[in-house]
Amino acid sequence: MSGSDTETIPWVQYEGRQYPVKPGQSVLDALLEAKVRVPFSCRSGLCHACMMETTQGLAPATAQSGLSATEIRQGAFLACQCHPRNNLAIRRPDRQQQTEAIVTEIKELSPTVKALTISPRNPLDYHPGQYLSVWQNKHECRDLSIVSLPEITNNITFHVERHISSPFSRWVHEELKPGDKLTVGNVRGASHYHPGDTNAPLLFVGFDTGIGALYGAAQDAIRQKHRGNIEMLHVTNAAIDLYLEREMKYIAGLTRNFQYHPITGIDRVDNTVSYLENYPQLQRADIFICGTEAHTQIVADWLSRQQPSIDRVFCDPFHHKSDN
Repeated sequence: MSGSDTETIPWVQYEGRQYPVKPGQSVLDALLEAKVRVPFSCRSGLCHACMMETTQGLAPATAQSGLSATEIRQGAFLACQCHPRNNLAIRRPDRQQQTEAIVTEIKELSPTVKALTISPRNPLDYHPGQYLSVWQNKHECRDLSIVSLPEITNNITFHVERHISSPFSRWVHEELKPGDKLTVGNVRGASHYHPGDTNAPLLFVGFDTGIGALYGAAQDAIRQKHRGNIEMLHVTNAAIDLYLEREMKYIAGLTRNFQYHPITGIDRVDNTVSYLENYPQLQRADIFICGTEAHTQIVADWLSRQQPSIDRVFCDPFHHKSDN
């Protein structure tokens, strides 16, 4: 590591790059400001979704509250609570070993979205709505959100949108075929069903293919007999992009407490915020946000400014500009 630990503005090194941590910022806020995709949720140190580990430097003890002695010995800390005084090199905890997988199916869901289904050689412990790393080759990978339920199938399904600027999505849409082998691992993410108060309302806000992850999470809630109202918002540019509309309406027809609300058009983000403003149980709800990074962050930031504070927000933004 270069630089001095006595610098006025410390920095964190993450995945080979350095990011400054401004006065008053947490490590989590610094990474999100730099548009680095990292898992986070409550921002209050309760959910531990943003847990990181130091590889060089020491995290403040205030960032380790609630962690086990073993985790602390391993250098673990909560990024949302970490206001470093010194430079740090950090990494995500290696919670899941990598395993080889075979592509079992690639199915077109719309002109721009394909369902990629794989069969991992070794079982992976996950919840639908979380995401894991999928390696195209030894050096290139992408984090993909999980749609499938492990109780129903041993296979894992992702929804992959085509992005011209993304070599990974072009690979999935144009080159990958059943029988091909790839490597997967490192399950993480906060946008999954959290059993607890089964009467609490659940509000899912999915931008673009973020709806796939939330579709899996909502099905998990229904499978576990969640009694509270479940509302699913699919926010897209145009009606043609509502690629799960038929499935959502089918679930709504079978499940009394499930509602589906598509939001489309140029004002879709503003209309989403307006919907939240008028949502009668916003303070009680578990709120899940997943999808396009720019749009997702606007909604998450709006929720973070509400008073009284909203404690149960689970957010996993996508970053399409990079395949890392």
